[in-house]
Amino acid sequence: MKNKKGKHRSTGKKLGLSLQWLESFEIVEKVHLGLAESCRTQYPAGYLRYSKDVTGGIKIIGHSDKGIINIFVKVNSKDKKELLKLIEERF
Repeated sequence: MKNKKGKHRSTGKKLGLSLQWLESFEIVEKVHLGLAESCRTQYPAGYLRYSKDVTGGIKIIGHSDKGIINIFVKVNSKDKKELLKLIEERF
């Protein structure tokens, strides 16, 4: 299986499991982890939340034990709705 993560790979254990679940889909081409911010959230660790559509994919927010991580998921435009439905059903 091809590695779908970008260079930055450090996440908490629970968020790491959620990202593995996300990467397991054939429609997901790449997962790029962005900046991590330390903050309190109302969501549990490992929770993935849709943020917005962008050119080439979608942006989601991943919740870890210590805060949030901005995540870019590279996905074909015709598969965006399918991926959003999968995320909504799980979280």
